[in-house]
Amino acid sequence: MSKGKAISLSAMVAGKIFAQIKYLNISYSGELQVALKTWLPGFISLGLTPDMPDSIQQKFPERYIPYVFEKYEVASSFLINFWENLGIVFFVSILWLLFKGFEFKVSPQQNPRTASFMKKARILTQNILIIVLYSVYGDLILFAIIEYRSFVVGWNLSLLSFLVSVILIATMFFSFFFQIQILLNYRKIKKQTSSNELEKFIKAHEGSQVFFKEFKDYSLAPQLFLFFLTGKDLIFSVILATMFEYPLAQALLLTILNGLMIVYLFIQKPFKETFDFVQQLFFEFTGLVVNVVVFINAILDAGKYQTVQARNNIGKLIIVINMIFNFVTAIFMIICVALALRRFYQARREKEAQKLEKMKFQNRIQRRLCHSHPAHKPQDNENISSDQSLIQENTLPQDSVDLGLLPQQIPPSYQRSRPRKNPKDLPRGSNPSQEPPHFNANNLLRYNKNHRTMKSNLNDSVHQSHK
Repeated sequence: MSKGKAISLSAMVAGKIFAQIKYLNISYSGELQVALKTWLPGFISLGLTPDMPDSIQQKFPERYIPYVFEKYEVASSFLINFWENLGIVFFVSILWLLFKGFEFKVSPQQNPRTASFMKKARILTQNILIIVLYSVYGDLILFAIIEYRSFVVGWNLSLLSFLVSVILIATMFFSFFFQIQILLNYRKIKKQTSSNELEKFIKAHEGSQVFFKEFKDYSLAPQLFLFFLTGKDLIFSVILATMFEYPLAQALLLTILNGLMIVYLFIQKPFKETFDFVQQLFFEFTGLVVNVVVFINAILDAGKYQTVQARNNIGKLIIVINMIFNFVTAIFMIICVALALRRFYQARREKEAQKLEKMKFQNRIQRRLCHSHPAHKPQDNENISSDQSLIQENTLPQDSVDLGLLPQQIPPSYQRSRPRKNPKDLPRGSNPSQEPPHFNANNLLRYNKNHRTMKSNLNDSVHQSHK
């Protein structure tokens, strides 16, 4: 009965058949009758409900009930027959109310972990409560009809039993209405809005996700699996409580009902997971085999055939089927627990990987921000004068001269063409073969500086003469 798992309801409903076929007015073998008296009315008995004290049971008035129920010690009071189921429903309901109260009281801002835990516990308990309620609806109708057959209004505990049955039946119809409304809203949102709205709807109804989580949503029919399963259980109980005088018709109707459920499974294939579909097929085929065998036994009774060996074989077959059902269902439960633990481990690893990836992403963002906006140097290194900084910014790197950006020799087109002088005209002591000096970068800079100085002096002298 994990969060959102509806297949657990199928196991509890399917297991009832081994305890309820005793209410058919059919002659069974002695071995099978002993087994029917020892088999529990439910597949899973939690043992949470204490037995009703005998002093209280004696206060309920005894009224007539059919012999097929009386021989198996079924009481005429609904409250006595439904006592164990009522205790389980009451226990889960109180647990849900406690988690709901804690969830409402704990603030998510102040205690986020506690609030998250309380919310998850409330969601889990609410889904379990729905499964428990749907699993006892069959017994509710069966024992309520038995009491209503001979109910007499009076100021005694029978009135309390009647009121409890009416309240639970009203709760049953309300749950059906609530389920259909949720599924209709699900279908409406899926057709008209985006997937984000559908995800918000699923998130808001996590406490009721047992209605739709494990089923395909291509139409309304597969999502109504729980409704059909519970409806089959209710019809089963109505047939047992009202048609006990016609055992052959009862066995035939129960077989047809089981066959229709199998046809529905093959046509709609409601489950998303193949494993859940296999489990449900196993439960339905097991019930079908039991119903067919019981129907054969009813035919023997109707024909008044004294076939002791055949009845013994039928009884042994039902006992073996019950053992197989319990064993295989236990294996299914172990597999479900293993799969749940595996999903939990994978989800935890994915969460840790996402957290690690998020931390790496934040570190990369911080490094990029540091590179794009480097921190200022200490103030001791900021005592450089503005002139020096301007000089450093505007000074031409020394490597530019070494890289040949300035020519080592002025091209011939930029040299002045001077007429050659006659060696006789040269001053005494001069070397006529001496070539004019080559202009390198330093000489060019020095020449430009001297030229600017001479031009400035000439302008000053002209200005003084004008004055």
